[in-house]
Amino acid sequence: MDVLVADAIYLQTPFVRAIESLGLEWVIKLKDNQPALLAEAERLTAAPASCQWSDGNGDFSLWHLPEVDWPVADRMVRVVKTVRVQKVKRVKIETIGELREKKKEEVQAHCTNFYATNVNLASIPPQFIRQLGRSRWTIDAAAFQTLTTGWHLKKPSVHQDVALVGDDSGSGLYLDDGLLSSPVA
Repeated sequence: MDVLVADAIYLQTPFVRAIESLGLEWVIKLKDNQPALLAEAERLTAAPASCQWSDGNGDFSLWHLPEVDWPVADRMVRVVKTVRVQKVKRVKIETIGELREKKKEEVQAHCTNFYATNVNLASIPPQFIRQLGRSRWTIDAAAFQTLTTGWHLKKPSVHQDVALVGDDSGSGLYLDDGLLSSPVA
């Protein structure tokens, strides 16, 4: 199974159609750039979660929605929602008179994620969609680290009309303007 995992900016009808025309399945983060789809997913997950578990990193709740209307694309998609609650330590600064005192306190942090997908979940558990969606962050962090330390790129997060891409031969990075590729000078 070939699955493309992407951030919410790619959850656009033309991009999804292009991926599917290549025969790929996809898992794309769902955020407020698709307000109607997100609102419907939030409405459908208002009830308690269908699946809950705990591990060393916190408590998880998961909702699996096999058919959610994506009106902009005029189609149905699957949506998985996850909520992670974990205890984290925060530093709280209290002012007493003219003195400031730092105190560590333990609080619960809530992290909610929605993933839209065309993956047939009859063959795999919905938890796998969560794992796929989260794996993108590991890849992003590694790429960011390589660009900033290995390539000494100052602002790798600046969005441009050209992309910095690598080739399969390992000969280096190229600037790709979408029309033709040329080696980085």
